[in-house]
Amino acid sequence: MNIHTFPTDQLAREAGNTLNKKLEELKDVPTLLLLSGGSALSILDFLDPNLATEKLTISVFDDRFASDPKQNNFCLLKETDFFKKNVARGARHIDTSLSSGISLEDFGRQFETNIKNWLHSNPSGAIIATMGVGPDGHTGGMMPYPEDPHRFNELFESEALAVGYNALEKNPFSERITVTMTFIKKYLKSSIVYMSGENKRESLNKIIQGTETLAAAPCGIIKEIPEAQIFTDITL
Repeated sequence: MNIHTFPTDQLAREAGNTLNKKLEELKDVPTLLLLSGGSALSILDFLDPNLATEKLTISVFDDRFASDPKQNNFCLLKETDFFKKNVARGARHIDTSLSSGISLEDFGRQFETNIKNWLHSNPSGAIIATMGVGPDGHTGGMMPYPEDPHRFNELFESEALAVGYNALEKNPFSERITVTMTFIKKYLKSSIVYMSGENKRESLNKIIQGTETLAAAPCGIIKEIPEAQIFTDITL
């Protein structure tokens, strides 16, 4: 794990440059690029669309169970120049926009099935993710459950690679789908982590120290990703 500190106005550019280098390195390898929403989407402004090929598949790291396109991460992703240019150049995608009538649980299973299908079709492929971290220590759609580690394990450390669940009061967008700790541990070897804002300092310290359980601080998984690169404007 490497931590790179830059002024706020340079953060997305530097993260994007690093991701460009990784995509260039993998241009001839089937690659699944999983993108986080929120502030981490700003990285996309600095990605080179010329790196896109038919070997690239784009999707999200997690999403909201929301029919409003302003709240669904994939709908927001589809509107970016990055997505439009990459698809025009042959990149594929795994769509997580909400289908009418589908349940939250089935929405999660559908996401998992699509990931499994990609893994089956690309056994030697690479997976890269952009990740964000919340002030509460959550990453992706995996919320902390310090009060109920069994529930955390049940949701995120079972055999499932992705789940749909209701986080209730833990997040304003409580109904969501997300990849799991199981997926990260088995398949995610490279990540670009975007952490901007003083309110993330405690979470950053938890990642560095690595003393919290994943149930208490899901962001601690970042330390276990072999090629994790943290980009932050928090001075240590």
